[in-house]
Amino acid sequence: MEYSTSEIARLADVHTNTVRFYEEIGFLQPVKRKSNGYRIFTNVHRLQLGLIRIAYRSELVGGGLRRLAAEVIRDAAAEDYINAHKAVQAYACKVAHMKTKALDAVQYAREHHLSQEELYRRYGKKEILEQLGITADALRHWERSGLIVLPRDTGGRLYFTDTERKRLTMISALRDANYSTMAILKMLAALEVGEVGMLKALEADGEDLFYATDRLLSSLCIAGQAAVEMAEQLIKIEKQTLQ
Repeated sequence: MEYSTSEIARLADVHTNTVRFYEEIGFLQPVKRKSNGYRIFTNVHRLQLGLIRIAYRSELVGGGLRRLAAEVIRDAAAEDYINAHKAVQAYACKVAHMKTKALDAVQYAREHHLSQEELYRRYGKKEILEQLGITADALRHWERSGLIVLPRDTGGRLYFTDTERKRLTMISALRDANYSTMAILKMLAALEVGEVGMLKALEADGEDLFYATDRLLSSLCIAGQAAVEMAEQLIKIEKQTLQ
């Protein structure tokens, strides 16, 4: 089957300019043209457009999910299906990690651990960054923004206890859910004074921490299903390419 730009756009339920844009940025395999310059799209392109819709179904942009989704799409367009499947696996692993983080955030909030003095083992900076999947730049930004106060030893080196680890888990989960720094500050401030049932962000529609995390988990479920469907769509594209 061959399709014109308008036909493939209608099948994919996108604007014709969107199809052209995807072609320009390498989201589609090279498109042949007729002698008059009109584009000729195939079933492979139709399936690739379906892959793009699946990959960007989730509203989440944090945690590198959008970057991984773009890798899947570009690798598929380049017919590099081995790396495309690897990117899907990395996407699924990232979703699972973010789910764990979100569930931990709810558990910590329910147990009022933020306001307690905890004397557990100390963690190094590298260990914390790897556990939570955050960057050193993000950590510095959160500290400068007042989201967390990080302890330092007599030599000025950062160290972390369970108190900091738990607070960072909540901050990271809320950032994954696209909450602003100010909203997170207000939620954490409410939590510290024991207003667990009334953690109002007092902006937008005034959601609390538990509602925010529930919304994040719902979005992560959508992203998890998208990972499954991306893998299935890649197999369809591979088969169609070989025909």
